[in-house]
This record gives sequence, structure tokens and C-alpha cells, in this order.
Amino acid sequence: MADWTAPTTVRWTVGDDLDWIQLFLHDAGELFSREELLNYYEDAYRQLLARAQATRQWRILDVPPRYTLTYTFDWERGFSFLGTSRPVGFIGPTGSVYTYAWELEQAEGLPVTDGASVLCTQLWEYAYLPDGSSTDQSYTFAVPRAHERIARVYWDHRALAPKSMRELDRLEAFWWREQGEPWIWTRGTLGHRHFDLYQIVTTYQQGYSLVYNEASNTGGEGWEGLGIVRELSGDRTYAHTSDDSAGIPYGLLRGISSPERQYLAQPTWEAPLGTTREWHTSQAAVMLWEVVLGDYPRLDEDATPTLLPAQLQKYLRCYVLMRAFGRQGEGQRLDLAAWFEQRWLRGVALMRRLGVVTRRDRGFQRQPQHVQGRAVPRPRLPSTFPRGLGV
Repeated sequence: MADWTAPTTVRWTVGDDLDWIQLFLHDAGELFSREELLNYYEDAYRQLLARAQATRQWRILDVPPRYTLTYTFDWERGFSFLGTSRPVGFIGPTGSVYTYAWELEQAEGLPVTDGASVLCTQLWEYAYLPDGSSTDQSYTFAVPRAHERIARVYWDHRALAPKSMRELDRLEAFWWREQGEPWIWTRGTLGHRHFDLYQIVTTYQQGYSLVYNEASNTGGEGWEGLGIVRELSGDRTYAHTSDDSAGIPYGLLRGISSPERQYLAQPTWEAPLGTTREWHTSQAAVMLWEVVLGDYPRLDEDATPTLLPAQLQKYLRCYVLMRAFGRQGEGQRLDLAAWFEQRWLRGVALMRRLGVVTRRDRGFQRQPQHVQGRAVPRPRLPSTFPRGLGV
């Protein structure tokens, strides 16, 4: 560490920060292991983002909801391939799982009250239910692990009103089955990464689909929808531009622009590298304005905490030094731990301040804004005052 030189790049990586921290601690891993310092660093990253609630982005979900995996037992949730998941079925008093509601009633010796319902493991199966059939599966949407909190929910560019489950249960009806136009969202009962809509839309809707071209692919069955996008088509007109002098669109699709619409690459907080795997539209779809965290995947030493401005990255180092000097052992220095704690809290306050500014300056409203305010009272005039001019 004696010959260490500060990087000249615009942003330091996690490994650069850890090198600086070890240099400041005068420790090469004897007292504080590299893994321990990395855990402190990840903790600081999550806490700073969670306290500020300033890192927000758009997320669009298709209707009906789609999941990576549905499961019946809790241990199956770990095999969702880092995607979204949702439990299916009903848990009895003894811990047994039943796929139908009537099975639970029958197991408990109760009269069956709803034996005609159809099981849906994936909610897009709503579109293929027989006429007059119903299902016990609630209309629940799931979001990835990076999601922290919902700030606003939109359906087809219209903001939905938030309600609690208790208010909907007061309807004393099967409100999770009522079809119509969504106008209420609730957090549901499956945790903060799930939410429900009322009313539900059962027709299958998807803004964009990847079409398989049989004439140009001889891979046989199982090759549908593979590879990269070669051409865009639809109700709107698409034209390509190329940096090549001949105007031939070689290579991959790098960006889309329109004078009428805005296109964003996900994830918003990282450079849009790679190829486009999915396409979503905000029309006739659910759109979230959500708070996100750098929770998963874990940071490694080659990564960069991109959810934070480069100027605030130094406060992550302050948190690591606060934890290191506050830990019991030979390296404990409570006075230095208190000093770095003050610097860390200053970073939290600054990040919150930045979040207030970004929320104040946002301009993503598409529906007309109705200004609510008190009317200015009219002046009280004497009874002899004329009713009109010149009278």
C-alpha cells in the first residue's frame, strides 16, 4: 500500500475506495479483512439510498401481471432466477398448502362455499378463462428486488388512488374479481414488493412482441423470439438513421427518438450497454414511479455506486471508517468513530436535500393539473353602489 496512487478516473470504483480506506487505517488486512470492509461499504450504500428516498425511476408492467416463477412452498422462492415471484395457493392452520380454496375448507371439515373457481398459476391466464368462470387468485403485481417503495402508480397515464386493504374489504364482496377500469391500488398482503389493483383487466395486453421470421431462420422449433431485434413495425411509422455514409443500418439498435414520445433505457441509473431484451409501452399498462436501491446484485470491487453522485461517494468511506473505528478490538478509536459519524450524517442530510430538489422539479405529469385553492373573497360594497357601469 505504500506505493498506492490515487486513480485519475472520473469516479472511483469500490476497490479504489477500499484501497484508500486500508491506507487510512494503516492496515493491510490484519485487523480489518477486505470482506469486512466491503460489507460495511454495501451497508453504507443501502442506508444512504434508503434514508434519502431520492433515487427514483419509471417501471412499466404489462397487464395482466407476469412473473418469473410462481410457487406453492416458501423454499421454492429461492429458485426464481433473480426475477419476480408470487405464491400460489392457500396455507392451512397446520402449514399445509392447498391450490384451491375449497380444498382448505374441505380439509378443515367446513362446508365448501366456492367450488367452481379455476386455478390460475400465471395471471395472464385470466384472458383464457371460460365464460362465467372465476378464480381465487388475487390480481397482484410483483417488482424486482431493487424496488424499495412505490411513490405513484399510473394506469394508462392516469394516476391511481392508494387505498388500504381494510377499506376494500369493507365492500364485503369479491373485490379482487371485479373487472373494469383500474382506479385504486393497494399494497396487498405479500410484502412491499407486491401490490394489487382494483378493478382488474383480464384481457391480455402487451405493447410490443418479438416476432419470429421463419423465412430467415432455419433453426427449427424452439427458436421463436431468440436473438436481437432486426426491424420495428407497428401502427406507427419507424425510420432508421445510421452513422455510415451510405445510410445502411449495420450493427445493433443503439437508440430510439421521437418528437411525440420519450423512450428510456432500463435500468435508468446505469449506462445502456448491451442489447435490448424487452420492450414496454406506457399505454394500457401499469407504470410505477418508484424508489430503487442498489440492493442486488451485491457490489464487487470492480463496480461503481452509480446510484449516488460522484461527489457523495466520499461519505461511503466515512461510514466504513466509522464502523471500523467503532468495532471492538485493537483498532477501536471511539473519538475517530464519532468524528466520522458526524461526516456520515452530513452526507445523509445532503442526499435528502437533493431528493427534495428532484421531487420539486419533476415534470412528468401527462394528465391536466387542477389547481386547488381558496377563492379570493369579493369586496363588500354599499347598497347604494350602482349595479353596472354608467348606471
